[in-house]
Amino acid sequence: MDASDVDDRVEKILQQILASVRESTSATFSTGTYADQPIIRKGSDFRRNAEAERERRQAQAQRREDAARRAQARRSSEQAAQAREARDRAWRTAWSYDEASPFDDPVTARQTSGARTAATAPKATTPKDTPELLRQLVALGKGQGGKAARSGEVFVQQARLAEDYEDDVPWQPVVARTWTPTYQSLSLPQLRSYFAWRTALRHGEDVALPSAFVLIHAFELLADVGCEHGEDALEHLGRLADLCDTTSGSDSVLSSSIRVWRRDYAVLNGLDPALVVPADELARDTALATLRRAERTTLAQEGLHDLTQADMPLEVPTDAQVWEAMGAAGTYRPERSPFFREHPEEAAAVGAEVFRRMVVHCGKRRKTDLVDGLFGPRTIEPYSPLAGTPFAWGRDSQDVTYQLSPCVRVECRSGRWRLHRAYTRRGRNAELGRMLHAIDRQMRDDWAYPKPLKERSVPRYLQTMVAKASAAEHERTLERERRTIHIDVSQLAQIRSAAATTREALLVDEEREETPAVEAAQPVVAQPCPAPGTPQPNSAAAPAQGRTGMVPPQAAADKDVTLTAGTSAPTAPADATPADANPCGLTDLELAVARRILEDRDFQDLLGPGASMESVIVDAINEKLFDAVGDAVIEYGDAGPQLIEDYKDDVRELIAL
Repeated sequence: MDASDVDDRVEKILQQILASVRESTSATFSTGTYADQPIIRKGSDFRRNAEAERERRQAQAQRREDAARRAQARRSSEQAAQAREARDRAWRTAWSYDEASPFDDPVTARQTSGARTAATAPKATTPKDTPELLRQLVALGKGQGGKAARSGEVFVQQARLAEDYEDDVPWQPVVARTWTPTYQSLSLPQLRSYFAWRTALRHGEDVALPSAFVLIHAFELLADVGCEHGEDALEHLGRLADLCDTTSGSDSVLSSSIRVWRRDYAVLNGLDPALVVPADELARDTALATLRRAERTTLAQEGLHDLTQADMPLEVPTDAQVWEAMGAAGTYRPERSPFFREHPEEAAAVGAEVFRRMVVHCGKRRKTDLVDGLFGPRTIEPYSPLAGTPFAWGRDSQDVTYQLSPCVRVECRSGRWRLHRAYTRRGRNAELGRMLHAIDRQMRDDWAYPKPLKERSVPRYLQTMVAKASAAEHERTLERERRTIHIDVSQLAQIRSAAATTREALLVDEEREETPAVEAAQPVVAQPCPAPGTPQPNSAAAPAQGRTGMVPPQAAADKDVTLTAGTSAPTAPADATPADANPCGLTDLELAVARRILEDRDFQDLLGPGASMESVIVDAINEKLFDAVGDAVIEYGDAGPQLIEDYKDDVRELIAL
């Protein structure tokens, strides 16, 4: 291709490019200039423009107003900060101390002042009138850090240094700004206030309980400062927790935390668990352990869950132990039932049989066993002894196994702490309580007891189990009574008198003269019962005898013979006691609480400082109304104590509401 052809081809391409540019330019100009624009502007166009301008001006005014409001808030905040700083400066001036913490700790400086930082905080100084011991305590806190500070070694050294220190300055309460306050957390005025407060507390004075002071004092007791190691430390911690419960205005979280640390102290020092575990909790855990052994025994006997006889527990609970455990773990108290008190062996047999039937039922038809369904499965939780205190327990801890109760134990393996529980739900179980109530009601019906119970809602299969177990035990009881010989000891005096009269009538005159008169008063020796059809002399005057002859009263008492033949001995009337001012012996507080519960009203305002706990008062009301109603009238629901619907009319009549 020659040069002319190349020029022609280039010229052609340029012309095509220019043509395409002209087309696009003309289309854009036409579209943007006339295509979408009206030829003449109308009045509505001017109105829309005016409204848009008005909205723009309103938005500008709103922005200026918001800016002014923010500026005013900023000025108010600055004025408030200045006022707080002035009050703090006045308080520090009144105490004649420097405003900085005595420990020159940037973290503490930020906690105590808030506005200061590590760069602006003034250097700590110690006033000249500071006691020498506090100077030494300040010196111990300076320059300490690292592992010693984290493990609480510095706190223990300071606490032992000031163990016997007392101060008499007018102390001021301090609110803890951290959950683990120590001596470093307090300024010098606050530090002297703490020791003055501790002095008053040790002398038995009635003092308030500032959270920071209570926590520091609890940490001292955990370090055996101010008390002896072991049980004495537990006793001091217990008194401090009780003081937090009874003092008006104190924080209940403090008392619960102190009790947790008290338990941890016993675990770490291997003390007796009975010192830290409440008696009711220990009884409940013991009962739950018994029920688990009884459940495993039944499952192994029935071959359920792949268990065999080799899997049975070493100690198999008796019926009486199972029955006692059911009463301790359920909300229904068998010891308060008059029928159960009169028939303890029969009640234990029926209760244990119903428990075994329920274990088999759950083992065959449910995925969860009976005890797990009532109290929840076993759990393993991480455990941190003395959590929230200055003391740390790291991975260098020795292996420990500590049994708090039959259902709770603490283990440490390779520095890892674990808490093992044989249950998930705490407290008494309401479902088990309804089972016990159903047993009590059914047995009263079968034994024709004069005080029947009203029926509560229970599953049909459970009611069938209770009815069968009660009927079987009632039949066994009747069979035992049919085989029992009954002798009425109350008739022995009459028998002796009749025997003496008969003997006197049979004597001739010569024998009557030779026999001393005192022989007539001697007891008659029991004679064997004659065979049927054997003639008896003077049968009209012969004394009535039992089926096996007469038994002296002492022998009858020794053999514990059931005595029902003939007429029963007259019982002496009980001493009449004057009626109480309140029905059923209720105290004024118990009567007021019962009325509030009957009216579905809250009664917490009646439980002021020094009053008994809610559970104690409810148990007392149930116990005092039990003889009149024949059942517990108050049970715990989701909303707390509530009156059983079936007994509302009876209770309303008793307390005259």
